[in-house]
Amino acid sequence: MRRINYEPANQDMPVTGEILDMVPARRGFSRRGETALGTMVEKALIAAGYDHCQALLTKAALEHTGALSCMAARLSNIDSEGTEHYREIVAAYVRSAVQRIEGW
Repeated sequence: MRRINYEPANQDMPVTGEILDMVPARRGFSRRGETALGTMVEKALIAAGYDHCQALLTKAALEHTGALSCMAARLSNIDSEGTEHYREIVAAYVRSAVQRIEGW
């Protein structure tokens, strides 16, 4: 099949070329091989999603731990009698966050 196409820069000069095949060539896998390949790709995508979610959970726990620690330090400057309680609250959050991350 032959097609003629015109370049936008020069409408007077046609660009011609031959289209050999519009359908991509098969890769040569058997049906069993294609099924195994599909399963492998699916498992890889699931593993990547799992890893991404675990990283997001860990990042959030680190950010929240930092924010809570800063808040505890500020509150300790305002009310030094509550310093130990603030530290216990932050430590409780950290223990809970670690358990969630480990259990993920």
